[in-house]
Amino acid sequence: MKIINQIIKAIQNPTLIVNRLNMAFHRIEEWFYAVKDSRYLSRKQEKILFVDLGANLGQGYSWFSNHFNGDNVDFELFEPNPNCLKELSNLPDVKKGKVKVYGVGVGVKAGSFKFYGLHESEGGNIPKAVQLLRLMPLHGMQHPLTLQLI
Repeated sequence: MKIINQIIKAIQNPTLIVNRLNMAFHRIEEWFYAVKDSRYLSRKQEKILFVDLGANLGQGYSWFSNHFNGDNVDFELFEPNPNCLKELSNLPDVKKGKVKVYGVGVGVKAGSFKFYGLHESEGGNIPKAVQLLRLMPLHGMQHPLTLQLI
C-alpha cells in the first residue's frame, strides 16, 4: 500500500521524480570527480593540504578522506563552535594525530563576533561568555585570527 501511495504521489507531482533523479546524478558526479581527482593527486610528489573552514562535526572531512587518503595528503579542520569541537576531537584520526583541529573561526578580518545558538536558552549547552580564542597566523596571513563567542 505504501508503494502505491508513493507512485500516485509521483504521478501527481512529477517534479519529485526529477528532483530525486537530479540528486542521484549529482551524487554520482561528485563521486566520479572525487575518484578522478584523488587518483591524479595521489600520483603527485608534493604535499596536499585540505583545509575545512567550518568543519562542523567532520562530515566534509569524512567524505574527502575516503577518496584522498595518500601519504602526501594532510587535513586541517577549523571549527569555532566548542560543542562541535568536542565531537571533532573524538574522531579517530584526530586522536591519532593524523588530522589537526583548531578551535577557531576563519575570516577576512580579526575581531570578536557574536555567535548565536550556543547558550542553553538558544539550544546550546555552554555558558554565554566563552574565552577569546586565538590562532597563530596562517601561511601568508599577517594577523592572527580571533573569535570571541558571546
